[in-house]
Amino acid sequence: MAAKAGPTRSQVVRKISLAAWCASVARLPLPVEAKRVQTRSDKLELADVTYELCADPVAAGTPGTSSYKAQCYELQGKVYNRTGKDVYNADVFGTVLDANDDPVLRSGRVGSIQNIPPGESKWTLQITVAASQPPPFRLQRFRASGFTGTVNRQENPYETDFETNVFPSGGTTIKR
Repeated sequence: MAAKAGPTRSQVVRKISLAAWCASVARLPLPVEAKRVQTRSDKLELADVTYELCADPVAAGTPGTSSYKAQCYELQGKVYNRTGKDVYNADVFGTVLDANDDPVLRSGRVGSIQNIPPGESKWTLQITVAASQPPPFRLQRFRASGFTGTVNRQENPYETDFETNVFPSGGTTIKR
């Protein structure tokens, strides 16, 4: 019986080269388009959060059936951006309780603010509340987190001009 031969010199060199390349790539910083900013770091602070009935109290986008009645309320307040940069696509979270201490929203996410410049700004969001949930509402633990860089977002495909395959901003659906 002949002994099994080990790897050839060229195979060993290839494996060592591959290992060295992988180690060098692992040390490179990964490209980051946007950095998430959260209120825990006191970079974004929501204050003076209040609510009022919308100018048109019939909630937009909800079916006005006899089994489901809803009203539109506008949440508003101030946001303090201490990042020194614009913050984009900031999600707003909080708890909204009705007069019976029942939650008005199923999730803690209330909505989003598209752009928050550095410093103090005002914000407004609309929420839909079932007519069976009586005011006054209690607003608790409101916070926000967003991105200080460009967020890679795809455009809405429903706004595409399908004859030319072009989005309203000029982007195209065809990869060239």
